[in-house]
Amino acid sequence: MINLLEKFLEKNLRKKSSLLLAFSGGGDSTALLHLLLELKKSYSFTFDVAHVDHGWREDSQNEQVTLENKVKNLGLTFHKTRIEEKVTNNLEDHGRKCRLKFFEDLNKTHGYQAILFAHHKDDLVETVLKRVLEGANLFNLYGMKPISKQGRLTIWRPLLQVTKNELEDYLHENKIEYIHDPTNLDTRFLRGRMRKTILPFLNENFGKEFSNNLALLASRSYDLKESLEVRTSELLNKLVKGPLGSYFDLNLLDLLTINEQKFFFYSLFKQENISISRINLQEIFTWSLNKDSYKQIQFKDVTVIIDRQKIFFLKQSPLSLPTSMPLSMGVLTKGNWKITLEKCDDSSKWKESSWQDLWHGNMDICIPKGTKLLNPSQLKELKSLTKWQSSKKVPVFLRKLVPVIAKGDEVVADLLSGFKSIKDLKTENSLKMKIEIK
Repeated sequence: MINLLEKFLEKNLRKKSSLLLAFSGGGDSTALLHLLLELKKSYSFTFDVAHVDHGWREDSQNEQVTLENKVKNLGLTFHKTRIEEKVTNNLEDHGRKCRLKFFEDLNKTHGYQAILFAHHKDDLVETVLKRVLEGANLFNLYGMKPISKQGRLTIWRPLLQVTKNELEDYLHENKIEYIHDPTNLDTRFLRGRMRKTILPFLNENFGKEFSNNLALLASRSYDLKESLEVRTSELLNKLVKGPLGSYFDLNLLDLLTINEQKFFFYSLFKQENISISRINLQEIFTWSLNKDSYKQIQFKDVTVIIDRQKIFFLKQSPLSLPTSMPLSMGVLTKGNWKITLEKCDDSSKWKESSWQDLWHGNMDICIPKGTKLLNPSQLKELKSLTKWQSSKKVPVFLRKLVPVIAKGDEVVADLLSGFKSIKDLKTENSLKMKIEIK
């Protein structure tokens, strides 16, 4: 067992680096603590210990004091926290989030190379089985990996090839005491129910190969994920970002298989930090596959729109004017827009307006003098403009939100498609309009 950990450190440990051990005081983390102490004699690294008191048991605070004294007597730094906020639903998820927040804060302060968790092969098997029963995607069954990232936190799990029985044998042989936490078998929690009923039943009926087969499934799932990442990673870099949000051209997916496209959508929403259900993700994927002309779904902080074979993540609404706004020399601001108007030195720039420029947050065009920005909803006659914008594949939702340039009640130009009703715009009769969106 110590040889496995030693090989892991030889491969991944930087010289004179500092590590953080997530320490519950139970058998698994206690075994890892003492294994690290053994290897610390031969390798150039230091490590601190971090303990989270979840407050789930009455004696947990007393146990924290005992653990702190034990760790300090070993000459190690002990970081501790207690979860004071009480929740009635999903205790496990709340505890996980609080733990990660604590570890992330410690990492910001101390700059650890990695945080070590004592998850072992039995934990891996539990995670894979749980994901299978929950109907997770094939590329997301792998559960835990020896090295992973959580935000800026690097996580090491060097004991995933070691069974719980092997860890307990190590503790027994070396007469190392540890805390027996009854919550590990608490049937209030899913993992407790799995350990008490489901896993013993499967082990009894399928034998030792049951665990090995699930571990093998985890490995194959991860291999599939890596293969799909190779096929889709370059496309993720083609996401166009701007102050209004981001968008992606779905036509770029035509060379991918169906499964590769599904994985792309999964990765896209993960990259955009949007929490999405499996049902909603499948719905959006179907819209894309069917090349639907216009679909929209609202999430907490973003509106997802499929329009003109593009998927948009609209985070801020463009300027929408309830009344007209005259355009004259000077600077005017509205919301996150800044519009600067000055003399135009080249009226041909009027032809360069496009919705892509607007999306990037910068536009520089010439417009006729004596015009105004007007909300499209205030105009009765928009047939010519609508036909032109359709030919230029301007997204429908932008047409409704972005003001047009009007003279009286007539549209003379727009900001989305290069539309103009005046054939020849003379420089002396025009203004240069610079738009910045932040």
